[in-house]
Amino acid sequence: KRVNTKIIDISSFSSSGMKANINNILETVIAELQKNEARKELEQIHEVLNKSTQVFTTGWQDTIRLIEEGRAAQVILPGYKTFIGWKCNGCLYIEKDQHQAGCGSCNHGVRKTDLVEEIVRLVFKNNGDIEMVKDDAAEKLEEYEGIGAIIRY
Repeated sequence: KRVNTKIIDISSFSSSGMKANINNILETVIAELQKNEARKELEQIHEVLNKSTQVFTTGWQDTIRLIEEGRAAQVILPGYKTFIGWKCNGCLYIEKDQHQAGCGSCNHGVRKTDLVEEIVRLVFKNNGDIEMVKDDAAEKLEEYEGIGAIIRY
């Protein structure tokens, strides 16, 4: 009897009212999760920037060199931006700014490339991690040329 009473009591609720309440709860939970994620990303940027330059670097050329040498444990990039750079057709040298007609290492021709794509490829090749940040964390990273890396050794 008691189970039947409970089932009848539950079924007497308006299903549309319950759905609206559940949707409100889900919206609140999702908003809180997004706030927490943004806060964690910003904390990570501050933590990395407060480390000494021996364990962290910022800026494109220094970061690219560390990645090519396999010394970058984690690379942090803004997740919404594209950066244009140059890639050598011969030795695959990557550079943010091109100041001469050919590659500075081997004198082959160079072509425009998406640096974020090249960085991701190199980091994964060298068994590193990528962290894509957004919002306040990405804005803070932009103050340091939009890229940074935690150094392995």
